[in-house]
Amino acid sequence: MRPFGIENHSAFFKFLIDDKIDKMKKNFPKVIFFYSAIYDRLLTEYEGKCYEEKQKEEIEKFIRKFEKEWRKIEEPLFKFLLTVISPKNIKKEIICYVVKNLKWTGFSHPLTIKMSTIWETKSTLLHEIIHILFLRSNKRKIILQKLRKRFPFESHRTLEHIYVILLHYLVLKKLFKKKTIKNLLAKYQRFKETGKVWKTVLENEKELKRLLLL
Repeated sequence: MRPFGIENHSAFFKFLIDDKIDKMKKNFPKVIFFYSAIYDRLLTEYEGKCYEEKQKEEIEKFIRKFEKEWRKIEEPLFKFLLTVISPKNIKKEIICYVVKNLKWTGFSHPLTIKMSTIWETKSTLLHEIIHILFLRSNKRKIILQKLRKRFPFESHRTLEHIYVILLHYLVLKKLFKKKTIKNLLAKYQRFKETGKVWKTVLENEKELKRLLLL
């Protein structure tokens, strides 16, 4: 009988490590992209536009292309966010509706994003996912309390967005190209509702990281 030597130990530990990595991967949620013609029609008509049958083919084609790009960042994105936010009761699959016409770039309940450029849509989906995770965070109460103390005159919505946008920006820096980030930031700071928050986060990034992430 062959002794359980070094080679056997190496193989055994490799098996344990690979098994652990597989289990970790399975713990990450997976975004499932979905097109609903009825939902798309409702949102299109809500915007005062006429729904066209070709939208179905157009969006389904976009989803196939977008999904390939999203999968490239999905795992590292969730790995970072789950560690920082510590959400509870997160489903293994997150359904995301993709539509053509929408007043906003997206919203989190139900998770819906508007078709745009690949990099802008990835950033939008990232933002809405942070909202979803933060809503279920074990740290939510204490984080909002810290923000209330630091920004006593801001609304609850603004305080929540300071945290969401801080994490949004940190993920952008980790996973997006510098030129893409520059273009996104230029656009985001012009937003009517959250432009001010983006400026606050960019101007106070170091302080906010110390306050909220350490």
